[in-house]
Amino acid sequence: MDLEKAASSCNSTKKGSSHCLQTAPGKSTSEAPAPSADPHIDTGLLPWLQVLGGHLLTVNSWGYITSYGLFQAHYTETLGVSPSTVSWIGSVQLFLIFFLSTFSMHALTTGYYRHVLAVGIVLQLVGIFTSAEGTQYWHFFLSQSLCQGVGMGLTFAPTVGLVSSYFVKRRAVAIAAIASGLNTGGVIFPLIAQQMLPAQGFKWSQRTMGFVIMLNSVFAVLLLKPKPPPSSNARRIIDMTAFTDRVFVTFAIGLVLAVLGMYFALYYTTPFAEDILHVSSTTSLSLLLTLNAIGLPGRLIPALLADRFYGGLNVLVPVVLCTAILNLAWAGVHSPSGMWTWAIFYGFASASVQTLFPSTLVALTKDKTRVPVRVGMMFTLLSVGCLAGPPLAGALIQAHSGGYLYAQMVMGSIMLLGTAFLVLARFLFAGFVAVKC
Repeated sequence: MDLEKAASSCNSTKKGSSHCLQTAPGKSTSEAPAPSADPHIDTGLLPWLQVLGGHLLTVNSWGYITSYGLFQAHYTETLGVSPSTVSWIGSVQLFLIFFLSTFSMHALTTGYYRHVLAVGIVLQLVGIFTSAEGTQYWHFFLSQSLCQGVGMGLTFAPTVGLVSSYFVKRRAVAIAAIASGLNTGGVIFPLIAQQMLPAQGFKWSQRTMGFVIMLNSVFAVLLLKPKPPPSSNARRIIDMTAFTDRVFVTFAIGLVLAVLGMYFALYYTTPFAEDILHVSSTTSLSLLLTLNAIGLPGRLIPALLADRFYGGLNVLVPVVLCTAILNLAWAGVHSPSGMWTWAIFYGFASASVQTLFPSTLVALTKDKTRVPVRVGMMFTLLSVGCLAGPPLAGALIQAHSGGYLYAQMVMGSIMLLGTAFLVLARFLFAGFVAVKC
């Protein structure tokens, strides 16, 4: 919600329904926070240097993860295992990023951010350089899933929390700028693979990616400046009151279902293009690169709309719905040209989903001192969807003898159910009143 335009906050219905917000320009509420004494909130160079540092770390984590489609195809071909089995490498890595967020966020709120950041970076580098030497499935599971996954989990969420602490009015845009590191990395890493895999092989492709991550990490450590630890509310590991908050619970369920269905397409775009459409590996990597690149405007445009006009939840609901429909529409893709068109739309919509939910959760949390803990909790809850989604899709593909129809229908339907829960969260928060939320 835009706190500058907030006019009044009220509890709706006699049964204790949640609060809603009516807008009235020029007025403010008693609940609106007083102007921050911190001169660096929203202004000056320092907040945007934090965004740059966060962007670089997102390149290292999410940029690498969203390029997993190239590993999915490579491992299936070279290791001789099923797509469902290979999916566990990426899904466990994704699970650990989210699952560890509650605990790594606690490091930020207790003043240990730099310690955790250093450990996370070291683990990520050890994981990527050792995976370059892997020859068997368990090598890649240990190095890429566990070692890199833990490293990314220690760096990602507290960095988002750190950058968020420098913004109020432009928080959604700042988070979108951090998240766009996914698209930067989603272009860089497939390009490295595209150029180096045919000529230098897998080992040097991985090592080159490792050197890129190492350089980004050095600059990020120099740029990021954590603030002093906040209030005691923010120092908790778990906020038990969140589970009695109907808005938080329904919002969390909706997001878990959305995430469960969404990452299927991001992981299986490359295998689908090669196995079903019979395009070359070079073309399939270009397709993945395009899907990731188009996500940049997919992050920034909805974030600007959310900050300036509509609010995060009002934008999040339609983009989750669009992503669900595109998952279902994927079943109608039977040609390379259709796949290129689909990838452009899916890349835009899915990027919006990934960007909007942190700032939306901030807006839906009445007590702002609880925001860091709840953001960490939300990431951890989302880990369930990340862990289950890709392997479930792989099992459905295997059950259909290599066909994708079952997976496309199930994953799209799961996202539609997630959309329904997000609509319910919006109703519980503000009813059917046309407000910015």
